[in-house]
Amino acid sequence: MSQFPFFKQDEYDERLQAVRNIMINENLDGCLVSVPENIYYLAGINHWGYFAYHMLIVTLEKEMVLTARAMEQMTMDLQLMNARFVGYGDLDDPAKTTVETIREIGLDKGRLGIEKNSLYLPLNIVEGIQAALPNVQWVDATDLILARNNATSPLSALRLIEPVVGCGSWRLKWGFAAFDCCGRDTSMKCRY
Repeated sequence: MSQFPFFKQDEYDERLQAVRNIMINENLDGCLVSVPENIYYLAGINHWGYFAYHMLIVTLEKEMVLTARAMEQMTMDLQLMNARFVGYGDLDDPAKTTVETIREIGLDKGRLGIEKNSLYLPLNIVEGIQAALPNVQWVDATDLILARNNATSPLSALRLIEPVVGCGSWRLKWGFAAFDCCGRDTSMKCRY
C-alpha cells in the first residue's frame, strides 16, 4: 500500500463536491455508499477490511461519516482524513449503528440514495436500516458515484489500476462496478 492519503485533500474535496452536485440534481438529501471503490474514491480508505460492512454517509453540507467495525479504528486513524469514523462492535447490529448515525446528522427524513446493487451490502442490514427509518424515501443510487468515478486529475489517472477487493486480480478501474469485475453471474470470469 502507498502512503496515506494518496491524493491531496483538494482532490478529495473536488470529488466530494462533484458527487454532491449530482445529489442536488437527483434531489437527494444524502447518500449511503457501500461499494468499496466508491468509498475509496471519496474517502481514500484502502484496506482489506471491506469484507465486513462499511457505510459512508454523504450529506449535502455536513462532514461525511464512515461506519465500520470498531476494530478498524487504527486503520481509520491512519487513512480517514475527510470523514468522521463511527465504529460498531463485532456483536453489535451494524444497521442500528448506521440508523443512529443517520438520525444524529438529521437525515432521518427526506430522500436518501442507497447503492442497491452493492455486493457489500447485506440484505438484512438494508432491511434493518429501512425499517427503522420509515420517513425516508429510498432511491437507488448504485450508479450515482460510478458516473463520476473516473480520472479527475493527472494523479488520479495514474491510479486507475487498483486491486479489486474480492476479485483477486488487477483491472482497469474506468467505470466498472464490482459486479462487472466478478460478473453478475458467478460463473463468469473476472474482466481485466
